[in-house]
Amino acid sequence: MSIELLETCDNPPTHRYRHDLESFLYILIWAMVNYNMGSEELNIPPDPKQPRRLLTHSLLQPWEGDDYQYNALTKTGIDHLPEYRRKLLGAVQPAFKPLIDKWLVPLLRLFSNARHYLTWSAQDGDFDAETLGGILTFEKFMKAIGVVPRQIPE
Repeated sequence: MSIELLETCDNPPTHRYRHDLESFLYILIWAMVNYNMGSEELNIPPDPKQPRRLLTHSLLQPWEGDDYQYNALTKTGIDHLPEYRRKLLGAVQPAFKPLIDKWLVPLLRLFSNARHYLTWSAQDGDFDAETLGGILTFEKFMKAIGVVPRQIPE
């Protein structure tokens, strides 16, 4: 879930497309850390207390649970805590390592810029809540991962 929605869960803003783009980023991170490509296994041990439930990698466990503020704070740590970011990138599974520089780092930069805009411009009269000043659009998301969006015929 996006940081903005987690931080404001008691009084959430209008759900926007950019929230879905940010959620994709966190799903991508989870998969890159927990999923073994070429295997049908996750890179996490089963929980002995709950035989059918797998444990999430310890670096991502704060993203789970009902403490949405803590969940948001931990996700913000990717941007603000270099040691957490270093450990998280180091935990990426071998098959996903090429995507660190190709997708993950550009997306982290994109969302860092968007959070900066949100923090410093939210009170401005001409605040753009939809795309955060044009920073978070589908086209810019796709450009960040090096993909040209296909054109849909009119």
